[in-house]
Amino acid sequence: MNGGITLLQIESANTEANTVNGDITYDGTIKDAGRYRFSTHDGDLRISVPEKANVSVSVSTFNGDFNACFPVKLTGKTKHRFSFTIGSGSARLEVESFDGDIKLCRPGQVSKNESDKEEE
Repeated sequence: MNGGITLLQIESANTEANTVNGDITYDGTIKDAGRYRFSTHDGDLRISVPEKANVSVSVSTFNGDFNACFPVKLTGKTKHRFSFTIGSGSARLEVESFDGDIKLCRPGQVSKNESDKEEE
């Protein structure tokens, strides 16, 4: 409830993580036809999406920013929700943060902390 969740080197076709006051980091696979859901109320989400993933992504944030380390074409965009598809879209990824930022990057990029990024 009041802590962060870090999932590294995960090999799963079905992963869900939820917290109220913490960040969530997921650095693992996105398997075809898999289901992935990550949500936090007052935290940031850092999620890895492999380069050759086939995934439909749904993003929801009320008071946060969205960034991706790769180009995405947003569809179904409203003020606080939007979606996009990578590849065939066979997997499903839902990310939601009420008051936090959401960042999607490639595997190995999301688990670095902010101090590591500043030193590079």
